[in-house]
Amino acid sequence: MAEKEIIDAMKEMFAEERKHTDSRFAEERKHTDSRFAEERKHTDSRFAEERKYMDSRFAEERKYMGNRFAEEQKHMDSRFTEERKSTDAKIETTKDKTVQQIKVLLENGDEKKIKILAEGYKQILDRLPQAEEQREIKSRVTTLEHVVSDHSQRIKKLEKA
Repeated sequence: MAEKEIIDAMKEMFAEERKHTDSRFAEERKHTDSRFAEERKHTDSRFAEERKYMDSRFAEERKYMGNRFAEEQKHMDSRFTEERKSTDAKIETTKDKTVQQIKVLLENGDEKKIKILAEGYKQILDRLPQAEEQREIKSRVTTLEHVVSDHSQRIKKLEKA
C-alpha cells in the first residue's frame, strides 16, 4: 500500500472512531440528563413535602399562640376586674371613714378644719382613678411583653427548625 492509501485509511479509521466516540458521548449525556431530571423531581417533591409540613406546623403554632393570647387576655381582664373591685372597696372604706371623721369634727365644732380635711380627701379621691388607670396600663404592658417574648422565642425555634 502506498503512503497515500495508508493515510486515507487512517483518516477513515479516525473518522469512524470519532463517530463512535461522539455517539457514546451523546448516549452518556442522555443518560446523565435523565438522571438529573429524576433527581430534580425527587428533590422538588421532598421540598414540597417539607413545605407542607412546615406550613402545617406554622398554622398549629399560630393557633396555639392565638389561644394562649386569648387566655392571657381573659386572665388579665379578670385581674383588672378584681383590682377594680378592690379599689372600689378601698374608696368606699375611705369615704365611710371620712364621713365618720367629719361627723366627729362637726360634733366638736371644727368646721374650718373639716373643710380643709374634706378638700384633702377630695384631692386624694380625685387622684385614685388615675392611679388605677396606671396600674391597668402597667399590667397590660407587662402581659404584652411576656407574650411578645414568648412569641419571639417560638419564632426563633421555628426558624431554626
